[in-house]
Amino acid sequence: MNRRGFIAGAAVAPIAAGSAYALSPEILTLIENHKAAARAFNEVVGRRNECEEAYREAFPDWNSRLANSFLGAGYQRRQGLDFCLSNISAGYDARRGSTKYLARLSPAMAEQIRALLDAKEAENLEAARRQFDDDEAEREAFGLAPLERLVTAADDAEKAAALALCSYRCETIEEVRARAAYLRTAEILRDGLSDEQTEALIASGA
Repeated sequence: MNRRGFIAGAAVAPIAAGSAYALSPEILTLIENHKAAARAFNEVVGRRNECEEAYREAFPDWNSRLANSFLGAGYQRRQGLDFCLSNISAGYDARRGSTKYLARLSPAMAEQIRALLDAKEAENLEAARRQFDDDEAEREAFGLAPLERLVTAADDAEKAAALALCSYRCETIEEVRARAAYLRTAEILRDGLSDEQTEALIASGA
């Protein structure tokens, strides 16, 4: 049974009309807390998306910016800092590997070339990091970076609220059904619970 099936299984029987008295204030609060967290997340995501669209219009080159290797290659910065740094370093590693043939003729010259490659790689990686720092400063000044941090915080808060609800130990069958019905129909949970949330739900005796 998948996660959504697990939730649905506990909500097969409908909650009887007028049975709200069987729900404790605690579970009602947990449900309302998650609703509020979901609303806050959706609101800040909407603001971030609008700002991101405006940013892309203001800086149409954002999608084609490159982190350049001194060896001649360029890597799209939208792929991320780690991607660019690892590919730049891979180019230097390849050049260092080729010096083993030169070492057969002149070990000293091969060593000089490796030392030069090491120095240039460090310089190149630092230049790439500065490019990413400039990108981040630009996003910060535009207001996009702060909104992205708010999205992360709101996402964490929504996940924490869902986990708290899943961890609650229901006292009545009505509470079990009410929680399952909510988890099954909450739009933000339409793709199912996380592993941690599912485990908490199982451990709670749902």
